Amino acid sequence: MRFVRTISPNAVGSATMALAGLAVTANDAFLRSITDDGPGPYQVLCMRSIAVALLFLIVGRVRGEHTRRAHLSGPLFVRTGSEVIAAACFYTALVRVEFANIQAIVQVTPLMVTLGAALYLRERVTQAHYLTVLVGFIGVVVLVRPGTDAFTPWALFAVAGAVLATVREFATRRIPVSVPLVSISFVTAIALASLTAALSIADGWEPMPGSGWLRMAGSVVTLSIGYVLSVYAVRVGDLSVSAPFRYVPVIGAVAIGYWAFDETPDLPTWIGAAVIVAAGLAAIEYERRAGRQHRLAPVGPAARGGDEAESR
Repeated sequence: MRFVRTISPNAVGSATMALAGLAVTANDAFLRSITDDGPGPYQVLCMRSIAVALLFLIVGRVRGEHTRRAHLSGPLFVRTGSEVIAAACFYTALVRVEFANIQAIVQVTPLMVTLGAALYLRERVTQAHYLTVLVGFIGVVVLVRPGTDAFTPWALFAVAGAVLATVREFATRRIPVSVPLVSISFVTAIALASLTAALSIADGWEPMPGSGWLRMAGSVVTLSIGYVLSVYAVRVGDLSVSAPFRYVPVIGAVAIGYWAFDETPDLPTWIGAAVIVAAGLAAIEYERRAGRQHRLAPVGPAARGGDEAESR
């Protein structure tokens, strides 16, 4: 216990951030492994969404946080719609493209959020941030490899999923804080189960293999753990310190792809993933420096005068 108390909050936050991402990546691997044994991706995703919805329903009952009609609003519908379509796109690509490639492509989402903040929210974004976004997209192009024999159109579904995930982030900002997080998660799970149930009709449902139920349970558990840890990570220590650890799952995805799916990344995969991670880390470093300069900025009439001049 004495050792635990000596661990700094930043170390705990960084480790939690990395574990959260690895847990979500493990969830994806569980779902991918089930589809390799016969059931289609939409069937598997529908079954998992039903399980997750039941889990959040129980949690909501225990905590007294019930989903009410007043919680249903335009931003919630936009968030839910973008989330479920993004998930459908992502898992469509997940079962057809190398595991590590998909995990690397979705890491471009934070960079797209930066671009969206400048265009949609009119937040101040520096040229350095624009450069990191551009570099991140170059990394995606290297991974997708359009115009080559290695190109597969299924990878574009992962790119579409990243775009829709960006829309989800901005819609989430507009949801009133009075709406419980459990309600948001429950509505999303129900909507995703409904969409994937409809999509699975074309593929038909296959019997679940014996070990598939155990892997399905593993998917639900790892996804729940990833959800809880991701919330806890932003509440412990400095986010500027723990944020770079969100890219640890890229390394985990390479290891899982090699061990579980017999996939050996080629050189363009390594280069593309490295470019995306480097762009993300650079964006975090620029944000950290901007925050440090803001904290060191002079306080007083001179500072206020500068703000007023800039606002004009």
